[in-house]
Amino acid sequence: MKTPKGRTRQKTALDNLRAFPVEKYADVDLNRLLVYAIGWLRDRNLPLIFEYITIASFRMFPAKFGLRGFDYPDSNRVNRGLLQLGPKYRNWARGSTGKGFALTDPGEIVLVEMRARLSGAQAVTQGREADERPPSLVSGYTLDPAAEIAELMATEAYERFKEKGAGDLQVEDVWTVVGAFVHTPKEVILRRLKVLRQIASDLGNESAASFLKALQERVR
Repeated sequence: MKTPKGRTRQKTALDNLRAFPVEKYADVDLNRLLVYAIGWLRDRNLPLIFEYITIASFRMFPAKFGLRGFDYPDSNRVNRGLLQLGPKYRNWARGSTGKGFALTDPGEIVLVEMRARLSGAQAVTQGREADERPPSLVSGYTLDPAAEIAELMATEAYERFKEKGAGDLQVEDVWTVVGAFVHTPKEVILRRLKVLRQIASDLGNESAASFLKALQERVR
């Protein structure tokens, strides 16, 4: 359950979010902008739920996500865009409006591309919030974090790690654990491992955290 202080931090982050210049995103489709908004929220440990994605995308890209004729977000447009991110279409994110969303590996690649594209005029937050480490990744990870770690611990690579140690791990084990491919950028893989390792630590699962640390070292 969120503390009042946590809710205040989240609201402040969104209230202080500035819009990008229209010319920076006028020719970018809604799906890519939503991927960027999800990444922005995740980086600040904010809930990856429909309401937060709607507000963040509207504040950053009002010309695309504003309700025509009003200074309010068009939630229907956001909802349609999120549906298009799913496995049946773009396969850039998974989840639902009820449970929250998480980027897939193809979505992570799009996020890297969008960050590069928007880097010249990045939306920023005022004050110290952007520089402070959030207290927990579990609180903002709206898909079940315990299930993520349980899946990881059910892999053959994890069993081998427990029996033989880190020296027996191969780079192919990294791909299996994070669902990556041979051409997935290293920074995407490392970011995913970092998130999983923090989740494991927040859950008090030191064995899983050690396993993920070993995988990080295998990638570097």
